[in-house]
Amino acid sequence: IKTIIADTLLFARFIRPKQLFYLGILCLIAAAVTMLYCFYYSARRNKFRNQKAHIKQLVDPYISQSILESMDLEETNLRLSGFDELQQQCKDPYNRKVIINELVLARKNLAGQAAQTIEQLYTSLQLQLDSEQKLRSYKWHKKAKGIQELSLMGQRQYWKSIYRLTDHSNEHVRMEAQAGIVRLLGFASLRFLNSATYQISEWQQINLLYLLESLPVAEFQGIERWLHSSNKSVVIFALKLIGSFRRYEQHDLVIKCLQRTEPEIRQQAIKTLANIYREDTAAFIIEQYPVETWHNKLEALKTLGKIGAEDVAPFLVGEINHPDPAIRMEAARALLQCTAAASQVLQQKAITDNSWNTILAQLENEMRA
Repeated sequence: IKTIIADTLLFARFIRPKQLFYLGILCLIAAAVTMLYCFYYSARRNKFRNQKAHIKQLVDPYISQSILESMDLEETNLRLSGFDELQQQCKDPYNRKVIINELVLARKNLAGQAAQTIEQLYTSLQLQLDSEQKLRSYKWHKKAKGIQELSLMGQRQYWKSIYRLTDHSNEHVRMEAQAGIVRLLGFASLRFLNSATYQISEWQQINLLYLLESLPVAEFQGIERWLHSSNKSVVIFALKLIGSFRRYEQHDLVIKCLQRTEPEIRQQAIKTLANIYREDTAAFIIEQYPVETWHNKLEALKTLGKIGAEDVAPFLVGEINHPDPAIRMEAARALLQCTAAASQVLQQKAITDNSWNTILAQLENEMRA
Protein backbone atom coordinates (compact mmCIF):
# COMPACT_ATOMS: atom_id res chain seq x y z
CA ILE A 1 0.00 0.00 0.00
CA LYS A 2 2.83 2.36 0.86
CA THR A 3 4.34 1.72 -2.58
CA ILE A 4 1.05 2.57 -4.30
CA ILE A 5 0.67 5.79 -2.31
CA ALA A 6 4.27 6.74 -3.09
CA ASP A 7 3.72 6.14 -6.83
CA THR A 8 0.51 8.20 -6.77
CA LEU A 9 2.23 11.13 -5.06
CA LEU A 10 5.10 10.94 -7.58
CA PHE A 11 2.60 10.93 -10.48
CA ALA A 12 0.72 13.92 -9.01
CA ARG A 13 3.99 15.79 -8.58
CA PHE A 14 4.77 15.70 -12.31
CA ILE A 15 1.24 15.63 -13.84
CA ARG A 16 -0.99 18.63 -13.12
CA PRO A 17 -4.83 18.47 -13.15
CA LYS A 18 -4.95 20.69 -16.22
CA GLN A 19 -2.68 18.29 -18.09
CA LEU A 20 -4.89 15.38 -17.06
CA PHE A 21 -7.91 17.24 -18.40
CA TYR A 22 -6.29 17.76 -21.81
CA LEU A 23 -5.12 14.16 -21.85
CA GLY A 24 -8.68 12.99 -21.20
CA ILE A 25 -10.01 15.22 -24.00
CA LEU A 26 -7.36 13.80 -26.36
CA CYS A 27 -8.35 10.23 -25.49
CA LEU A 28 -12.03 11.02 -26.10
CA ILE A 29 -11.22 12.54 -29.49
CA ALA A 30 -9.12 9.50 -30.43
CA ALA A 31 -11.94 7.17 -29.39
CA ALA A 32 -14.48 9.20 -31.37
CA VAL A 33 -12.29 9.21 -34.48
CA THR A 34 -11.78 5.45 -34.18
CA MET A 35 -15.54 4.86 -33.89
CA LEU A 36 -16.27 7.13 -36.85
CA TYR A 37 -13.70 5.28 -38.94
CA CYS A 38 -15.23 1.93 -37.98
CA PHE A 39 -18.71 3.17 -38.93
CA TYR A 40 -17.35 4.57 -42.20
CA TYR A 41 -15.47 1.36 -43.04
CA SER A 42 -18.51 -0.79 -42.22
CA ALA A 43 -20.82 1.40 -44.31
CA ARG A 44 -18.38 1.44 -47.21
CA ARG A 45 -17.95 -2.34 -47.07
CA ASN A 46 -21.72 -2.87 -47.04
CA LYS A 47 -22.08 -0.46 -49.95
CA PHE A 48 -19.56 -2.38 -52.07
CA ARG A 49 -21.05 -5.71 -51.03
CA ASN A 50 -24.51 -4.61 -52.15
CA GLN A 51 -23.09 -3.08 -55.31
CA LYS A 52 -21.25 -6.32 -56.12
CA ALA A 53 -24.40 -8.38 -55.54
CA HIS A 54 -26.39 -6.09 -57.84
CA ILE A 55 -23.81 -6.36 -60.64
CA LYS A 56 -23.63 -10.15 -60.30
CA GLN A 57 -27.42 -10.35 -60.55
CA LEU A 58 -27.14 -8.37 -63.75
CA VAL A 59 -24.12 -10.12 -65.29
CA ASP A 60 -24.75 -13.79 -64.53
CA PRO A 61 -28.15 -14.07 -66.25
CA TYR A 62 -26.84 -12.06 -69.21
CA ILE A 63 -23.88 -14.43 -69.62
CA SER A 64 -26.19 -17.46 -69.53
CA GLN A 65 -28.59 -15.87 -72.01
CA SER A 66 -25.77 -14.92 -74.39
CA ILE A 67 -24.30 -18.42 -74.33
CA LEU A 68 -27.67 -20.09 -74.97
CA GLU A 69 -28.39 -17.67 -77.84
CA SER A 70 -24.99 -18.31 -79.42
CA MET A 71 -25.43 -22.08 -79.19
CA ASP A 72 -28.88 -21.91 -80.79
CA LEU A 73 -27.92 -19.50 -83.58
CA GLU A 74 -24.28 -20.72 -83.93
CA GLU A 75 -23.22 -17.08 -83.79
CA THR A 76 -22.80 -14.56 -81.01
CA ASN A 77 -25.41 -11.87 -80.49
CA LEU A 78 -24.43 -9.55 -77.66
CA ARG A 79 -27.18 -7.00 -78.33
CA LEU A 80 -29.60 -8.71 -76.02
CA SER A 81 -31.79 -7.02 -73.45
CA GLY A 82 -29.55 -5.90 -70.63
CA PHE A 83 -26.50 -5.05 -72.73
CA ASP A 84 -27.15 -1.31 -72.61
CA GLU A 85 -27.48 -1.46 -68.84
CA LEU A 86 -24.20 -3.38 -68.65
CA GLN A 87 -22.52 -0.66 -70.65
CA GLN A 88 -24.00 1.95 -68.33
CA GLN A 89 -22.73 0.09 -65.25
CA CYS A 90 -19.25 -0.09 -66.78
CA LYS A 91 -18.84 3.63 -66.24
CA ASP A 92 -18.09 2.86 -62.60
CA PRO A 93 -14.54 1.46 -62.05
CA TYR A 94 -15.66 -0.88 -59.27
CA ASN A 95 -18.44 -2.29 -61.43
CA ARG A 96 -15.93 -2.95 -64.21
CA LYS A 97 -13.77 -4.86 -61.75
CA VAL A 98 -16.71 -7.04 -60.67
CA ILE A 99 -17.77 -7.70 -64.28
CA ILE A 100 -14.22 -8.72 -65.25
CA ASN A 101 -14.03 -11.13 -62.33
CA GLU A 102 -17.36 -12.71 -63.29
CA LEU A 103 -16.34 -13.07 -66.94
CA VAL A 104 -12.96 -14.58 -66.01
CA LEU A 105 -14.65 -17.07 -63.68
CA ALA A 106 -17.08 -18.08 -66.41
CA ARG A 107 -14.33 -18.33 -69.03
CA LYS A 108 -12.28 -20.74 -66.91
CA ASN A 109 -15.14 -23.24 -66.98
CA LEU A 110 -16.11 -22.95 -70.64
CA ALA A 111 -14.74 -23.84 -74.06
CA GLY A 112 -15.73 -23.61 -77.71
CA GLN A 113 -18.54 -21.30 -78.77
CA ALA A 114 -19.47 -20.51 -75.16
CA ALA A 115 -15.90 -19.36 -74.43
CA GLN A 116 -15.88 -17.19 -77.56
CA THR A 117 -19.11 -15.54 -76.38
CA ILE A 118 -17.46 -14.59 -73.07
CA GLU A 119 -14.41 -13.23 -74.89
CA GLN A 120 -16.54 -11.12 -77.24
CA LEU A 121 -18.55 -9.70 -74.35
CA TYR A 122 -15.26 -8.82 -72.61
CA THR A 123 -14.00 -6.87 -75.63
CA SER A 124 -17.40 -5.31 -76.43
CA LEU A 125 -17.37 -3.70 -73.00
CA GLN A 126 -13.75 -2.55 -73.56
CA LEU A 127 -12.64 -4.39 -70.42
CA GLN A 128 -9.31 -5.34 -71.99
CA LEU A 129 -8.23 -1.75 -71.31
CA ASP A 130 -8.55 -2.36 -67.58
CA SER A 131 -6.51 -5.56 -67.86
CA GLU A 132 -3.89 -3.71 -69.88
CA GLN A 133 -3.53 -1.18 -67.07
CA LYS A 134 -2.93 -4.03 -64.63
CA LEU A 135 -0.38 -5.51 -67.02
CA ARG A 136 1.59 -2.25 -66.92
CA SER A 137 1.34 -1.92 -63.12
CA TYR A 138 4.48 -1.94 -60.98
CA LYS A 139 2.69 -4.10 -58.40
CA TRP A 140 3.35 -7.77 -59.09
CA HIS A 141 -0.11 -9.01 -58.04
CA LYS A 142 -1.86 -6.57 -60.40
CA LYS A 143 0.54 -7.42 -63.21
CA ALA A 144 -0.08 -11.16 -62.73
CA LYS A 145 -3.85 -10.63 -62.70
CA GLY A 146 -3.70 -8.56 -65.88
CA ILE A 147 -1.73 -11.32 -67.64
CA GLN A 148 -4.26 -13.92 -66.58
CA GLU A 149 -7.25 -11.86 -67.74
CA LEU A 150 -5.78 -10.98 -71.13
CA SER A 151 -4.63 -14.52 -71.88
CA LEU A 152 -7.84 -16.21 -70.76
CA MET A 153 -9.81 -13.80 -72.93
CA GLY A 154 -7.66 -14.56 -75.97
CA GLN A 155 -6.26 -11.04 -76.40
CA ARG A 156 -3.46 -12.03 -78.79
CA GLN A 157 -2.55 -8.41 -79.52
CA TYR A 158 -0.81 -8.32 -76.12
CA TRP A 159 1.35 -11.40 -76.68
CA LYS A 160 4.62 -9.46 -76.99
CA SER A 161 4.06 -7.64 -73.70
CA ILE A 162 3.25 -10.93 -71.98
CA TYR A 163 6.17 -12.78 -73.61
CA ARG A 164 8.64 -10.24 -72.17
CA LEU A 165 7.48 -11.25 -68.69
CA THR A 166 8.13 -15.00 -69.07
CA ASP A 167 11.53 -14.56 -67.35
CA HIS A 168 10.41 -11.92 -64.85
CA SER A 169 12.16 -11.84 -61.48
CA ASN A 170 8.87 -12.29 -59.61
CA GLU A 171 7.83 -15.94 -59.59
CA HIS A 172 4.07 -15.26 -59.70
CA VAL A 173 4.37 -12.89 -62.65
CA ARG A 174 6.71 -15.30 -64.41
CA MET A 175 4.37 -18.27 -63.98
CA GLU A 176 1.32 -16.35 -65.18
CA ALA A 177 3.25 -15.04 -68.20
CA GLN A 178 4.46 -18.52 -69.17
CA ALA A 179 0.97 -19.99 -68.85
CA GLY A 180 -0.56 -16.96 -70.59
CA ILE A 181 1.73 -17.08 -73.61
CA VAL A 182 0.99 -20.79 -74.02
CA ARG A 183 -2.74 -20.04 -74.01
CA LEU A 184 -2.28 -17.34 -76.66
CA LEU A 185 0.30 -18.90 -78.99
CA GLY A 186 0.22 -22.62 -78.23
CA PHE A 187 3.33 -24.68 -79.02
CA ALA A 188 5.03 -21.73 -80.74
CA SER A 189 5.22 -19.99 -77.37
CA LEU A 190 7.68 -22.58 -76.02
CA ARG A 191 10.55 -20.57 -77.40
CA PHE A 192 10.56 -18.77 -74.06
CA LEU A 193 12.49 -21.83 -72.85
CA ASN A 194 15.46 -20.64 -74.94
CA SER A 195 16.13 -17.80 -72.55
CA ALA A 196 14.68 -19.11 -69.27
CA THR A 197 17.14 -18.33 -66.47
CA TYR A 198 14.92 -19.15 -63.48
CA GLN A 199 13.96 -22.67 -62.46
CA ILE A 200 10.53 -23.84 -63.67
CA SER A 201 8.81 -25.40 -60.67
CA GLU A 202 7.35 -28.90 -60.76
CA TRP A 203 3.85 -27.47 -60.40
CA GLN A 204 4.42 -25.02 -63.26
CA GLN A 205 5.66 -27.83 -65.50
CA ILE A 206 2.48 -29.80 -64.78
CA ASN A 207 0.38 -26.71 -65.52
CA LEU A 208 2.14 -26.02 -68.83
CA LEU A 209 1.82 -29.64 -69.95
CA TYR A 210 -1.88 -29.56 -69.09
CA LEU A 211 -2.37 -26.42 -71.20
CA LEU A 212 -0.42 -27.89 -74.13
CA GLU A 213 -2.29 -31.20 -74.03
CA SER A 214 -5.58 -29.32 -74.36
CA LEU A 215 -4.40 -27.77 -77.65
CA PRO A 216 -4.34 -29.33 -81.13
CA VAL A 217 -1.07 -31.26 -81.47
CA ALA A 218 1.46 -29.36 -83.56
CA GLU A 219 5.12 -29.69 -84.40
CA PHE A 220 7.41 -27.65 -82.20
CA GLN A 221 11.08 -26.90 -82.63
CA GLY A 222 13.84 -26.34 -80.12
CA ILE A 223 13.95 -29.60 -78.15
CA GLU A 224 17.60 -30.22 -79.02
CA ARG A 225 18.53 -26.81 -77.68
CA TRP A 226 16.47 -27.24 -74.52
CA LEU A 227 18.10 -30.60 -73.75
CA HIS A 228 21.47 -28.84 -73.68
CA SER A 229 20.27 -25.94 -71.54
CA SER A 230 22.23 -24.97 -68.44
CA ASN A 231 18.87 -24.58 -66.69
CA LYS A 232 18.16 -28.00 -65.16
CA SER A 233 14.38 -27.47 -65.08
CA VAL A 234 14.32 -26.64 -68.80
CA VAL A 235 16.03 -29.95 -69.60
CA ILE A 236 13.57 -31.85 -67.39
CA PHE A 237 10.59 -30.09 -68.98
CA ALA A 238 11.93 -30.84 -72.47
CA LEU A 239 12.18 -34.52 -71.52
CA LYS A 240 8.58 -34.43 -70.29
CA LEU A 241 7.50 -32.88 -73.60
CA ILE A 242 9.24 -35.67 -75.51
CA GLY A 243 7.50 -38.31 -73.43
CA SER A 244 4.05 -36.69 -73.39
CA PHE A 245 3.96 -36.09 -77.15
CA ARG A 246 5.80 -39.30 -78.15
CA ARG A 247 8.68 -37.66 -79.98
CA TYR A 248 10.37 -40.94 -80.95
CA GLU A 249 12.92 -39.19 -83.15
CA GLN A 250 14.49 -37.73 -79.98
CA HIS A 251 15.29 -41.17 -78.52
CA ASP A 252 19.07 -40.91 -78.96
CA LEU A 253 19.19 -37.48 -77.33
CA VAL A 254 17.25 -38.84 -74.36
CA ILE A 255 19.72 -41.71 -74.07
CA LYS A 256 22.54 -39.14 -73.88
CA CYS A 257 20.78 -37.54 -70.92
CA LEU A 258 21.44 -40.73 -68.97
CA GLN A 259 25.05 -39.54 -68.77
CA ARG A 260 24.21 -36.16 -67.24
CA THR A 261 25.65 -35.43 -63.79
CA GLU A 262 22.30 -34.30 -62.36
CA PRO A 263 20.36 -37.29 -60.96
CA GLU A 264 17.02 -35.48 -61.47
CA ILE A 265 17.68 -35.19 -65.22
CA ARG A 266 18.71 -38.85 -65.44
CA GLN A 267 15.56 -39.88 -63.58
CA GLN A 268 13.32 -37.93 -65.97
CA ALA A 269 15.21 -39.41 -68.95
CA ILE A 270 14.47 -42.90 -67.61
CA LYS A 271 10.77 -42.01 -67.22
CA THR A 272 10.66 -40.56 -70.74
CA LEU A 273 12.19 -43.69 -72.28
CA ALA A 274 9.18 -45.65 -71.03
CA ASN A 275 7.09 -43.74 -73.61
CA ILE A 276 9.49 -43.77 -76.59
CA TYR A 277 11.42 -47.03 -76.17
CA ARG A 278 12.96 -49.09 -78.95
CA GLU A 279 14.36 -52.62 -79.01
CA ASP A 280 17.72 -51.43 -77.67
CA THR A 281 16.39 -49.07 -74.98
CA ALA A 282 16.43 -51.64 -72.16
CA ALA A 283 20.12 -52.38 -72.79
CA PHE A 284 21.03 -48.71 -72.29
CA ILE A 285 19.09 -48.58 -69.02
CA ILE A 286 20.69 -51.78 -67.70
CA GLU A 287 24.14 -50.47 -68.59
CA GLN A 288 23.52 -47.29 -66.61
CA TYR A 289 21.79 -49.07 -63.70
CA PRO A 290 24.84 -49.96 -61.49
CA VAL A 291 25.96 -46.33 -61.08
CA GLU A 292 22.48 -44.92 -60.45
CA THR A 293 21.02 -43.56 -57.22
CA TRP A 294 18.51 -45.59 -55.23
CA HIS A 295 15.56 -43.54 -56.53
CA ASN A 296 16.76 -43.82 -60.11
CA LYS A 297 17.22 -47.58 -59.78
CA LEU A 298 13.58 -47.88 -58.75
CA GLU A 299 12.57 -45.74 -61.73
CA ALA A 300 14.74 -47.84 -64.05
CA LEU A 301 13.03 -51.04 -62.86
CA LYS A 302 9.60 -49.46 -63.45
CA THR A 303 10.62 -48.49 -66.98
CA LEU A 304 11.98 -51.96 -67.70
CA GLY A 305 8.64 -53.36 -66.59
CA LYS A 306 6.77 -51.02 -68.93
CA ILE A 307 9.05 -51.97 -71.82
CA GLY A 308 8.28 -55.61 -71.04
CA ALA A 309 11.11 -57.13 -73.04
CA GLU A 310 11.65 -60.79 -72.18
CA ASP A 311 15.41 -60.55 -72.70
CA VAL A 312 15.76 -58.39 -69.55
CA ALA A 313 14.36 -61.19 -67.38
CA PRO A 314 17.83 -62.54 -66.35
CA PHE A 315 18.78 -59.06 -65.09
CA LEU A 316 15.54 -58.75 -63.13
CA VAL A 317 15.97 -62.23 -61.62
CA GLY A 318 19.30 -61.05 -60.27
CA GLU A 319 17.70 -57.95 -58.75
CA ILE A 320 15.02 -59.89 -56.84
CA ASN A 321 17.92 -61.06 -54.65
CA HIS A 322 18.90 -57.47 -53.84
CA PRO A 323 19.22 -56.76 -50.08
CA ASP A 324 16.98 -53.67 -50.35
CA PRO A 325 13.26 -54.66 -50.02
CA ALA A 326 12.03 -51.83 -52.26
CA ILE A 327 14.43 -52.89 -55.05
CA ARG A 328 13.33 -56.53 -54.67
CA MET A 329 9.66 -55.57 -54.86
CA GLU A 330 10.07 -53.37 -57.94
CA ALA A 331 12.24 -55.97 -59.69
CA ALA A 332 9.63 -58.66 -59.03
CA ARG A 333 6.87 -56.38 -60.34
CA ALA A 334 8.87 -55.70 -63.53
CA LEU A 335 9.63 -59.41 -63.94
CA LEU A 336 5.92 -60.27 -63.88
CA GLN A 337 5.37 -57.73 -66.68
CA CYS A 338 8.20 -59.16 -68.79
CA THR A 339 7.74 -62.91 -68.83
CA ALA A 340 5.03 -65.52 -68.19
CA ALA A 341 7.56 -67.61 -66.29
CA ALA A 342 7.93 -64.94 -63.59
CA SER A 343 5.28 -66.44 -61.29
CA GLN A 344 7.10 -69.76 -61.24
CA VAL A 345 10.42 -68.06 -60.44
CA LEU A 346 8.85 -66.09 -57.57
CA GLN A 347 7.06 -69.16 -56.22
CA GLN A 348 10.40 -70.93 -56.04
CA LYS A 349 11.70 -67.98 -54.04
CA ALA A 350 8.73 -68.31 -51.67
CA ILE A 351 9.66 -71.89 -50.86
CA THR A 352 12.92 -70.79 -49.22
CA ASP A 353 11.74 -67.37 -48.00
CA ASN A 354 8.22 -67.04 -46.53
CA SER A 355 8.24 -63.25 -46.96
CA TRP A 356 7.89 -63.79 -50.70
CA ASN A 357 4.43 -65.33 -50.22
CA THR A 358 3.07 -61.94 -49.13
CA ILE A 359 4.97 -60.11 -51.89
CA LEU A 360 3.77 -62.54 -54.56
CA ALA A 361 0.13 -62.28 -53.42
CA GLN A 362 0.30 -58.47 -53.51
CA LEU A 363 1.88 -58.40 -56.99
CA GLU A 364 -0.62 -60.88 -58.42
CA ASN A 365 -3.50 -58.76 -57.07
CA GLU A 366 -1.95 -55.73 -58.79
CA MET A 367 -1.70 -57.62 -62.07
CA ARG A 368 -5.38 -58.62 -61.89
CA ALA A 369 -6.58 -55.11 -60.96
